[in-house]
Amino acid sequence: MIDKITFRKVFDLPGILSERIFDAFDVDRVGAIDFDAFLRGLSCQLRGSPEHKVQRSKIPSSFSLGALDTPDLGI
Repeated sequence: MIDKITFRKVFDLPGILSERIFDAFDVDRVGAIDFDAFLRGLSCQLRGSPEHKVQRSKIPSSFSLGALDTPDLGI
């Protein structure tokens, strides 16, 4: 199991990005993700249909790294 703080440290992501990805993978909302949940979330984001991605996570299907340039993310 990995909690949100450790997830952010391990993946060295900006705050809001790491929180959104972690929350998308923590579908049970227990504040931690196990290896299976991580793999399911990663698989969904890499190979899932746009509808499944939106249904499964809080990350919009149109999410791209280019979105990091937007001022509303605070990055």
